[in-house]
Amino acid sequence: MECRLCGFIFFSVICSVFWSYSLQVFFRFVRVVYPMNSWINHIKIYLFLFIPIQWLIAFAIVIPLLTRLNGIHLLLPNEMYCGVQFEKFSAVVYASVAEVWIPIIIISACYVKIVRTIRQRSSKQLPFLRNRRDVKVIHRIIIMIFILSVMNIPTIIYLIIFWISQNKLDPIIYRVTWLSLSIGSLILCIMLPKLVMHVHIFKGCHNPNT
Repeated sequence: MECRLCGFIFFSVICSVFWSYSLQVFFRFVRVVYPMNSWINHIKIYLFLFIPIQWLIAFAIVIPLLTRLNGIHLLLPNEMYCGVQFEKFSAVVYASVAEVWIPIIIISACYVKIVRTIRQRSSKQLPFLRNRRDVKVIHRIIIMIFILSVMNIPTIIYLIIFWISQNKLDPIIYRVTWLSLSIGSLILCIMLPKLVMHVHIFKGCHNPNT
C-alpha cells in the first residue's frame, strides 16, 4: 500500500506539472484576449485560488487510477516502484488523456485564440511588446511539452506493438520509461526557470506600457 501511495503522489505531481502549463497559458490568454479584466491577473487570485485548484484537479484525476481503474501497482518484484501497469489498457489511456492530452488541447486552443486576437486588433488596442512576450512564453511551453512527449515515443511504440500482438510484456520497457522520465525531468529542471511567472509579471499586468 505504501508503494501504491508513492505512485499516486508521483503521478499527481506529473499531472500537476502539465496542468500548471495550462494555467500559465490561461494567464496569458486572459491578458491578451481580455486585457480589461485586470482582477483575474492579480497574484492573489493565482496563489489562493487557481494554483490550489490546479493541485486539486491533479489529485482528483489520479484518484481513479488508484481506485476504480486499479492501475497503480508494483511493476518489478525486485524494485519498490509503483506505476501504471501497461497491461491495463484502460488505465494507460485514461492517464495519458487526463494528465497530458487535455492540458495540451487547452494550451493549443488558447494559443490559437491569442494569435488570432493579436492579428485582429490594432496596435492601439493591444500592447504588442507584452503580447509578444506572452506568445514567446507559450512557444517555450509548447516546445517543453513536445520534448517531454518525444521522450516517450519508444514507450508508445512498444505499447502499440504489445497491444496489437498480445505478446508477453517485457519488463525492460518499464526501465526505458523510467529513463525517459528521468531525462525529461532533467530537461524540465533546465527549462522551468524560464517558464515561471515571476511576481513582477503579475504587477506588470496593471501597467499598460508593459
